[in-house]
Order: sequence, then structure tokens, then C-alpha cells
Amino acid sequence: MKDMMQYKGYFGSTHYSDEDAVFYGKIEFVRSLVTYEGNTIKSLQKSFKEAVDDYLAMCKKEEIVPEESFKGSFNVRTGSELHRLAVLAARERGMNLNQIVTEALEKHLKKPSRRPVKVGKYNLQKTKLEQLHKEERLFFIQILNFLNDLNTFQNLLFLSRGQKDSSNEVETGGQEVMSFSIALKLIGVMCEGWILIVKATEQEALREYRSIKTGHLKDFEKQFGKNGRFTRVRNKFIYHYDPKDIEDYFRKAEIIGFNLYLSDPFGFSFSTIYHLTMLSIFRELGLDPEKEGPKICFDKTFDLILNSAKSFKPFIIEYVNVVLKNLSLKN
Repeated sequence: MKDMMQYKGYFGSTHYSDEDAVFYGKIEFVRSLVTYEGNTIKSLQKSFKEAVDDYLAMCKKEEIVPEESFKGSFNVRTGSELHRLAVLAARERGMNLNQIVTEALEKHLKKPSRRPVKVGKYNLQKTKLEQLHKEERLFFIQILNFLNDLNTFQNLLFLSRGQKDSSNEVETGGQEVMSFSIALKLIGVMCEGWILIVKATEQEALREYRSIKTGHLKDFEKQFGKNGRFTRVRNKFIYHYDPKDIEDYFRKAEIIGFNLYLSDPFGFSFSTIYHLTMLSIFRELGLDPEKEGPKICFDKTFDLILNSAKSFKPFIIEYVNVVLKNLSLKN
């Protein structure tokens, strides 16, 4: 905080009186009036700490519980309409009002962590790549392309989930459909990437890469293997384009619900068998919208997909590092 000093969980203000030529302040965010002053900034800081210590010592002597600057609870006056919207949003997500307000404050106030990222730049000229045998070179380019797709759709999904800020039902619906479409594409990319790695590492020329796959086989097989949960999700949506699959799925489906969103000024249209597809995904991922609520299941679904993509990246980078080592570009 600007113009604030901190000590033992208490905050002190800083002011200057030109008339008295003195710095002064008081402990903020408590009902008790505890003041201090000093002729210099350094003496003001010392006086503030002494005031806090004296206050705590007095409370202990008088057997009084010291006031806390922030107790973790406060009254909020929002107006009736915002109050109504908050209650409805909380109920839709299976949360109470305190939880929905806390979540909103965390999103608004918490700064995103900016950890330094170590970036390695490697010069991959064609002449350098020609040092690799044909199978290894092909595999290397394939996983670089896969890594690029993985990054692209992961970032698109993350961004699309943060853009649902419209109060217009049609626009909000369109944004949901966009997120849903990107999620399906990301699932498909991850499934295809896993198939690529499994098939490629079966080749004798790429046997040195098998240990990487083996080390992660159990976890990724559960997600992207033949009967993996994301594989089942992906396979359910192959019908999107194939006429026979569309008819077959339409005939067998228990629930059908079309949501169509049109944005006239821009000419965009979004359509999907929305209720059907989301319920199918929830079931395949072991989620129960009747118990948890559709909103919580929706959020959990996207979290599962994004977390899987995050875990896939370092796995792919292990393959990249082996190639770079073989090219004497990495120790």
C-alpha cells in the first residue's frame, strides 16, 4: 500500500504537518485510536512500531483481545439488483453467497504470478536437421507441430473462458459454444498427439525414445489411450461432419437440444447440440450435473482439459530435448 507502514499485521498511516514540522500518523483499520509521530521518516517508523508494541502490551496487561486490522468479514452494500444476481449465480453454481463474493474479489484483486521463464533458443537449420536419420527427423517435426497446436488451443481455451462477460444471453451463449468447440479441438489434438507418439516409438529407429513414453504410459493411457476418458469424449463427436454418424447418433440419443446463436451485425453463427454434448462429456468424465450442478460440472470439465494440456507439454518437451541433445545443441 502507498503511504502505509506495516508491522505485526498492523498498518500505519503517514502524514506531514508543515505547520508543526512533524510527521505523524495512526494505526489504521482498528477502532482504537493509537497515534504516533516523529521528526524524520526513520523516527516515524520507529515510533509506529513502538506504538504497536505498546498497544499489544496494554491489551495483554488488561486481558483484552487486540483488535485485528482485517477480521475476514465485512458488510457489503451492493444494491438490490446486484444482490439478486449474486444470489442467483451462487445457487446456479452450488455455492453460498460468501463463496461467490470471495471468488469475485479474488479474480479482481489477485495479480497473476509472473514467474521468470527461461527460454532456450536453438538454431535449427536444414543442414543441422539432415544429421538426423529420416525417422527421427520426421518425428521431431511432428512433435514440434503438435506442441505448437497444443499451445495454441490451450491458450485459446484459457482466453475464451475468461471472456464471458456479456449480459446479453445470445452473446454469452455464443461465447460458451466457442469455448466448447475449442475444448473439443484441444481434446482431439491431445488424443492425436498421443497416438502419434505411441506409433512412432514402436519403430526400431526410435527405440531410444521409448523410455520417455513408458515413464508416462500409465497416466496418459487413462486419458488418451484406446479406452481413455478423453478418447471416449472425442469419439462421441466424430459425428459432427459424417452424415451417417449424425443420423445414427441422432437416432440413439436420449436428449436432443439445439441452441442456435446468431450475431446479425457481424454475420457470425454458432450452433451445437448443446445439452446433448455437454451431458455426454460430463458422463464420460465422471461428473454428475444433478448432484453438483451444471455450472460446477462445466467449470470442472474445462479445468480437467486445461490441466491435461499443461501436463502434456513437459512430456513432449522431453522428446524435443533428446533430439536437441543428439544434435549437440543441448548439454
